[in-house]
Amino acid sequence: MSHRLFFCFVALFALSGISNSASGAVVLSYVTASDLTLNDTASQAGLTADDLTPAIGLNVVTSGAVFASQAWDGIDFASSVAANDFWSWGFEVNPDSLAMLDDFTIFLTRDNLGPTDFEVQVMVNAAAPLSVLTGTVTPAGGEFTGSLATVPMLNPGDSVDFRLAAWGATGTTGNLQLDFPTTFDQPSLIVNGTVTAVPEPSSLIALTAIGGFLANRRRRTTTTSVSINNVLASGSISRNALASGYRKP
Repeated sequence: MSHRLFFCFVALFALSGISNSASGAVVLSYVTASDLTLNDTASQAGLTADDLTPAIGLNVVTSGAVFASQAWDGIDFASSVAANDFWSWGFEVNPDSLAMLDDFTIFLTRDNLGPTDFEVQVMVNAAAPLSVLTGTVTPAGGEFTGSLATVPMLNPGDSVDFRLAAWGATGTTGNLQLDFPTTFDQPSLIVNGTVTAVPEPSSLIALTAIGGFLANRRRRTTTTSVSINNVLASGSISRNALASGYRKP
């Protein structure tokens, strides 16, 4: 590859204007607290986050220092959602960004009457939901991780909505609550992924110009090669004469 072509390829990437967060970086997180809703605490630039909110079928537990809900009346995911017994959170991709999700981790615990089973589903632009995590909760608490590999690349304006529904409670006062890894100030819910800035219009123009230059140069090189081959094929000049710099009078 010539130095000129090498420089053009380097410029192609340099002018793209794309800045990536590290793969697997935290793009969304929530810290447990005794509030009706939880605000996102660590979304990446490029995303607009939604609060973590209990649906209207649940009773919010206001005593204690954790985010918890009661009145989990369903027997499976579908019946829990139908009864508005679920938690929801999510985000929207800003107009200047793209996003790719990797996985998420949530810390959950319950009391002795609380729901034993749960499922998390995710929807992109209100399309058909994808089941991304199921599990069993114990009073001892636990850490649960779900893959988001089935979620497609997210374009500007796309919205992502998560729903967690739980069932198997043995009493209406049974609690399901966000747990925490070690201390209260650590995130109880983390979504990992990569957020990428869309190139600025000026960068796109530069990319187009460089791409056109490379395509045009390739066409000229191909045309010259074809012309030389045609001359050799016609027999009007030998390959040796061409190599020695022969010029036809």
